[in-house]
Amino acid sequence: MNEPPIPDVTAAVLRIPYELPDFRLVFEKSPELNLIVDVRFTIVAVTDTYCRATMTRRGNIVGRGLFEVFPDNPDDSHADGVANLRTSLLNVIRFRVPDRMAEQKYDIRRPDGVFEERYWRPLNSPILGTDGYVRFILHAVEDLTELVRIRKEEAAARKRVLEQERTAADLRHSNSELVERVALLRASLKRLSG
Repeated sequence: MNEPPIPDVTAAVLRIPYELPDFRLVFEKSPELNLIVDVRFTIVAVTDTYCRATMTRRGNIVGRGLFEVFPDNPDDSHADGVANLRTSLLNVIRFRVPDRMAEQKYDIRRPDGVFEERYWRPLNSPILGTDGYVRFILHAVEDLTELVRIRKEEAAARKRVLEQERTAADLRHSNSELVERVALLRASLKRLSG
């Protein structure tokens, strides 16, 4: 079977004038979950993917404080996302090197105001100015929520299996005790009737 010829697009591509890309647009369309804050932790840029993952809109969060937009869940007395993220961002500013955070529970406020449990693996990286000091921080995250949910389900399933194994062992033990008692009763009856 003959394949149709592949058109030569080289000539057409070469006629396109060279221009620098719109880096803001390139950043916003990135498939990564990224957000950029300045050294005051004001959100200055965010990817579409990050907005979808956090149920936010760019126009509602750019120009606002990171921790104003993403506060700790007030219903979770153990919430430490804000404190841990702030510490990481301050380390990036102080040491001017990326800071990889451990897996972090950091609930996200949905548009209806209710917080949704989420888990993330953040990497905060400095963007240095020409003077060598941090001007911005790239906050890149991996959403681990589904992975954590699966881990919890597997742990619950393992716990159920262990409980079932304990119950089965208890039943075997009770059954062997019952067999022993029946044997003793039979022996007693045999002696009495004998």
